[in-house]
Amino acid sequence: MIAVIRARLRALILWLAITVSCVIIIAWAPQARLLLYKPNPDTLIDLNQPPDSEIPIPKRIWQVFFPPPSTTIIEDGFMHANKWIEMAPGYTYTLVGSTEAEAFLAAHFADRPEIASTCHALKNPALKSDVLRYLLLYIHGGIYSDVDTKPLVRLDAWVPAQKRREVRLLLALEYDEAEEPNPSDFVYPVQFCQWTIAAAPNHTVFARMVDRMLAGLQDVADRQSTTLDKAYLSDFDVVNTTGPVAYGGGFPASPGS
Repeated sequence: MIAVIRARLRALILWLAITVSCVIIIAWAPQARLLLYKPNPDTLIDLNQPPDSEIPIPKRIWQVFFPPPSTTIIEDGFMHANKWIEMAPGYTYTLVGSTEAEAFLAAHFADRPEIASTCHALKNPALKSDVLRYLLLYIHGGIYSDVDTKPLVRLDAWVPAQKRREVRLLLALEYDEAEEPNPSDFVYPVQFCQWTIAAAPNHTVFARMVDRMLAGLQDVADRQSTTLDKAYLSDFDVVNTTGPVAYGGGFPASPGS
């Protein structure tokens, strides 16, 4: 009789142990799944995004790099291509150097030889980079950013999903006198940055910027009574012909921009 009672007691204890274990597992499992499968918000693709064919700004990333002639080593951490690729699933990435620039100019500006001749005349890498960014965005669209920049969030999050069918130009403020009066380095009350820009192809802003910089560069050469390839362009000339001042002061608004 005692043996039967002991056997039943052991069975009861075993049943209680199994039941308590199951309760613990059920209570813990949802949290465990959350810890194991919680997505990374920086790289998650938003499933609410419209189809690529309906987005005016193409999923293309452009960076331009013309190393100075004396450069033999690129500083560690200077370029962040891997970060751009990581933050842009589904995008194409292109680093444009001298070879790619020549092929691009030949393919798209045969009917405007003044554009290619201007690019060939420029010896300053910063000037060439300025010119190429406007030309690339004008022809292909996409996202341009300087090689020493890196994205902090995924590129699909730059524009809300419900607005992506409408947005054709994406700019960032570089200066606003309402927040920082009495500037030392800025010309306009509101100035846009040109080291990161996103645009649809054939945008009027870039068509007009190309004309503006061609005229500005030629004006510098004319003032020195020489040709552009022999002209001296100071830092002031650079920022005012192709750089932040020339671009960042903005353009008059036009329909559909």
